[in-house]
This record gives sequence, C-alpha cells and structure tokens, in this order.
Amino acid sequence: MFGAHLVERSRAVGFTDAFFRADMMSFIQNCTFYDVSQGLISAEAFAASTDLWALMATTNPARFASVTDPVTGIAAPAPCPVAYAQINNRMPATVGRLLAKLGIETNPALQLAGGPMPAAAATAAINAQLPAAYVRTRIANAATTAAEILQQNAMINAVQEANLMMSQQTEDPSATLLGVSAPRRWPS
Repeated sequence: MFGAHLVERSRAVGFTDAFFRADMMSFIQNCTFYDVSQGLISAEAFAASTDLWALMATTNPARFASVTDPVTGIAAPAPCPVAYAQINNRMPATVGRLLAKLGIETNPALQLAGGPMPAAAATAAINAQLPAAYVRTRIANAATTAAEILQQNAMINAVQEANLMMSQQTEDPSATLLGVSAPRRWPS
C-alpha cells in the first residue's frame, strides 16, 4: 500500500516555486509547443519520452520565452536555448525541494523525530523509497533515481497545465473544457 501511495503522490507532483513555474510555462508554450508542431521535436518522441526535459533542450533559437532573474525577480525575454539553460540551472534545486516535500509528506514520523534536518532525512528516505516503488510496480528500471522520477512527473504535469493555459489564452472552448474535465495533477 505504501508503494502505491508513493507512486500516486509522485505522479501528482508539480512545480511549486512561482517564478520557476511561470518560466517553465512560458518555455513550454513559446518554445516546446512550436518545436513539436513544426517537427523540430518529433511528436512521437515527445509522447514516448522518459526524459521530457532533456528532449526539450534542442529548441529553435529564433523563438523567445520569458525568464525570471532569480536575484532581481524581474522577467525578461530570452531566446529559447538561453531560456532552457537558465531554467535548467535552477532545475536541480527545484527538484530537490520537491523531493524534500514529498519525503516529509510521505514520512510524517520524521517530523516527530525532531532534530535540525528533518528535510534531509526525508530526502534520504524518499530517495530510497520512490525508486523501489516504481521498480516494484514495473514503471521504471533500477537505474532510475527519485529525482528523475519526480522531474519527469512534474514535467508531464507542466506540459498538461501549459496546454490548458494555452487553450484558455486562445479562447478555444473545446480544448478548455477537455482540460478542465481532466483530473488535476499539479501543483500539490
């Protein structure tokens, strides 16, 4: 039961940092969607990818996405390859926070243990538990890490959210209705 709960919780994970999330939505909408629609990224490869973020790395340099400067908090347009690099630099810390949050949520006894670093203990616990749950349910292989699993799930949910946001921005009622009717999986 615990493994099934871990898989369910990990599949619902989403980027919670407001600036990172906004930058990711901008990148997906302004770079990735066009790359897929124009064949720069194969739609089949995109649908079957086990590492969406790495697949998005090769992007059209003629397009731009808004990226927030982490120091000043000011968003500015950047060419898609530059936007990818800036978001990619922030990805490990963001996924690390997701790991700690999931670890604490799924191992509440660690909060009761006290001590200065329950987040570190929770991250260590989830780093062992999550891959084991995915391997046990035959969703991932033994070489897959907890960070890779969470990053992929967060990317899947980000793509779904960006698609819903795009349908709302273009005032496409059918796409909006389909998106709203689907179960929400982000941010938890």
